[in-house]
Amino acid sequence: MFELVICPHYLFEILVFYGIALISQTLYSFCVAVGTSLYLMGRSKATREWYLSKFDDFPPHVKALIPFVF
Repeated sequence: MFELVICPHYLFEILVFYGIALISQTLYSFCVAVGTSLYLMGRSKATREWYLSKFDDFPPHVKALIPFVF
């Protein structure tokens, strides 16, 4: 996945948090999942921008979090 996305581990961590939220079915767990998603999306976007600024030969088709989308 690292050939398509800079932070695939963030994507799977987000999926885990939503899985926990679905299992527990509480508002608190859903809020934690949403908050974690927003935080990790921002971090992955910042990481991609950093890679693009520091490495001239970094492939531009590699996305931040979701393959081919974001």
